[in-house]
Amino acid sequence: MPQMCRNGICINTPTSFRCECFRGFIYDDDTHSCIDDNECSRSPNPCHGNAQCLNIPGSFECRCPEGYRLDHSQRGCLDINECLERQGVCSYGECNNFQGSFQCICRNGFTLTPARDSCIDVDECSRNPNICNNGTCINTLGSYKCICHGGFKLSFNNDCEDMDECS
Repeated sequence: MPQMCRNGICINTPTSFRCECFRGFIYDDDTHSCIDDNECSRSPNPCHGNAQCLNIPGSFECRCPEGYRLDHSQRGCLDINECLERQGVCSYGECNNFQGSFQCICRNGFTLTPARDSCIDVDECSRNPNICNNGTCINTLGSYKCICHGGFKLSFNNDCEDMDECS
């Protein structure tokens, strides 16, 4: 038999043989060889919690969903605190960690990036062209300022209002 005890060691016995299978393999009477032992089909599953079991020849691996990493046992998952571990996450905002995820809350004058992992400046001047009536809008980081035309002054609400030159 050409594939006798494949994935194992063939041991000659009086009038026969036996296979000692390598770790992660089990003997199959039909093929007289050692076949993969699918550890993932066992009960209980060798991976814990939300870890997913992946059978590989002779062994298995536990894999974690996005937002988690394997624990020290390599069989369970731990939450990744993106707020502490990812550099630059939620710049110009507040980072809130959740199980498997995180959320950025942007400060006033900032908005989330398409990736939703940091905040970028809102250009109030281009978003609202009439924001500085009778003045020129200058975008600043997180805000804007109005430079008023001659004869106008800055009001309390950051708009340009007519100056009373007579008073």
